[in-house]
Amino acid sequence: MKGVRNLPVLIILGLVLILGIWGCSGYNNLVKEDENVKKPGIMLSPSIKSVMIL
Repeated sequence: MKGVRNLPVLIILGLVLILGIWGCSGYNNLVKEDENVKKPGIMLSPSIKSVMIL
């Protein structure tokens, strides 16, 4: 019975861990896109699938 009581705590911790990793990944993608915008010249945007000439 002791393991059954720990199950909700483990589920909540797992969800917090997944959301934390997802948030960090999203933040890193935003920073990477921001750095790409600041670069002069030709840039390929993976989200738009087009070529932008600055």
